[in-house]
Amino acid sequence: MFVRFKREGCRRLSVNLVHNRRVGRKVVTEQIARLGSCLLPEPISAPERIRFWDALEGRWRQHPRLINIALDDRRRALAQIDERIPQPTPAEIAQVLERLQRWAA
Repeated sequence: MFVRFKREGCRRLSVNLVHNRRVGRKVVTEQIARLGSCLLPEPISAPERIRFWDALEGRWRQHPRLINIALDDRRRALAQIDERIPQPTPAEIAQVLERLQRWAA
């Protein structure tokens, strides 16, 4: 099981969880679930990373094909995602929230 990153045109990066298995002599790639997507360019902005990771957490809890995945496989997949789309730090979250509050006022 691994995470596949795929560009959707030039504007989005799609994140999918896939699994390889053998059927006879051929290797078949099966998509388990679409984990989400985020806007490009890289490095990905803090607001976009916050949105992506928030949606990803909800998807892991609710998607029927993701609920029964082993904890080790889940940790490995999240580590692969974190390498490409880093989790937002508490400082970045606070900064984005502050900007939103100023904008709403």
